[in-house]
Amino acid sequence: MRSNVKIFFLVFTIFVILLVPFVPTHAQKADASLDGVVVQLSDGSKVKVNFENYAIAFIMENELFDFLRGVQSEPNIVYVSSGNKYIDFNDYAIEFIFNGGDESGAINTSPPISSEIINEIKIFDGFDDNGEPILSPIASRDIYFKDIPGEIKQIIPGKYGVGIKNVDAIEHFTEINAQTILVLLVEGKDNIQLLYNSEYEGYLNPVVSGYTEEELLNAKVIVYDEQDELDNDFKVISIY
Repeated sequence: MRSNVKIFFLVFTIFVILLVPFVPTHAQKADASLDGVVVQLSDGSKVKVNFENYAIAFIMENELFDFLRGVQSEPNIVYVSSGNKYIDFNDYAIEFIFNGGDESGAINTSPPISSEIINEIKIFDGFDDNGEPILSPIASRDIYFKDIPGEIKQIIPGKYGVGIKNVDAIEHFTEINAQTILVLLVEGKDNIQLLYNSEYEGYLNPVVSGYTEEELLNAKVIVYDEQDELDNDFKVISIY
């Protein structure tokens, strides 16, 4: 017999896949939505699966479903994710009810799990030719400026203002605050620091030069670590 949790998730999954796409939206930025589930395997390890892939596996009880449940009767969902926010599944289920079935509201009001727990999660990338699961550490995934998305504004030809709004940054980086420095790693050129600017409500470098817009868009974004500077001759361009 399927557990109450699994029944809840099945009903919710069908609701999201079949009904949500028909709800009109008017804001430029979409409401928060679930994009993944984290399952604890029989050996205690935790694996993140794309939301739609899990929904299909759940309904079809296919190879992925068998891998996720292992010796258990069904997969043990412990967390759900929206962007870079990971939430305890039980907390999310409670908030979903308290928010009247509003997915975005439940995501926003649910407390996130810690970055230490997140870094233990691996991401499912399919099966290899031998049918073995391909798993990669979540901490190794690169985040690019264009995907956050960051903002670029040309001030005069060749000079740009570059920024990342805090509301967008927190979807990709955990435990950041006004003291955090974000860094754009531009291939073949000096890196760029973005410092928090309260008026901008995000991380900003008001004037950078010597870069094309394409180079900035394709820059990898990381959280600044002083140890990187010591270990790797880390060069940055500060605000000027």
